[in-house]
Amino acid sequence: MKLKSFTLITKILIDPFIVEFTKSIHKNIENESIKKTILNEGLYHFTSEESADKILSSGYIKPTKGILNNHGFGNKVYMFPGIPDFELSKKNLPDKTNPLINGNTEFFAIKLNINEDELGKYKQRLQDNAITYRGKCELPNDRVKKVSIVVDLDKDDKYILREKTEEEIINGYVPSDKLKEKLKEDKSNIFKETVNNYNNEISHAYKALGNIFKGFASSIKGRFNRNKTLPEASGISRDREKINKEDANLKFKLRSLVNNPFDSNNSLNNTNTKIIYVKEQKDR
Repeated sequence: MKLKSFTLITKILIDPFIVEFTKSIHKNIENESIKKTILNEGLYHFTSEESADKILSSGYIKPTKGILNNHGFGNKVYMFPGIPDFELSKKNLPDKTNPLINGNTEFFAIKLNINEDELGKYKQRLQDNAITYRGKCELPNDRVKKVSIVVDLDKDDKYILREKTEEEIINGYVPSDKLKEKLKEDKSNIFKETVNNYNNEISHAYKALGNIFKGFASSIKGRFNRNKTLPEASGISRDREKINKEDANLKFKLRSLVNNPFDSNNSLNNTNTKIIYVKEQKDR
């Protein structure tokens, strides 16, 4: 009974907090695989066809406004690195565009091709690797276009998203009979899809939280190892400094001896030194 109560409390109080917390964290794009995807496949900002046309004519994408919509402070533009997988698109797109609810098989998106120098302007959301841009996103005029994305099936009959082919752009996209049948079989409702998407979010959130703790533990371990070797490193540094001072002092004394070999103030001056010097003078 206590375990069930704890599980219920977790689902009601803790899970939503974890989801929002991991959604609020945005970091620099450091994952090499994501960088490669962005540079090779571009960024996709899904929207309606009408909004896509307005974005192209204005030259920028307006950010989503509000703390709730952005899961934190700062208005942002949200994009996918490359064309997203089907489950990720369902989680992040409105229910009215969900193919399993209304049979929708076509989307529109703004596709941006950015270069490596521009990557630093974008962030990566920790929870699901969605790409964000803070504020109004100015578009690179020669590297942006409106694209049509369609739902299809791969060789294993799993849902995928892909861009329309040139032929489909000209003649229109007609879903296959197999796709229509599968969408009919898998037809869902808003409540069921909301639950599925939420469970998917929780899974992503706890995985992201695990990555946070791994990174934190790695940072602490690295700092501990550095502190552990610090006394030894400091000792080496002090020894090196002492040797350098002694070496400089010796060079100074030798220089003084050469210039004034019979000066009694020279600490290196002695009888042997004088004899050697006089002998060298005679030989010359």
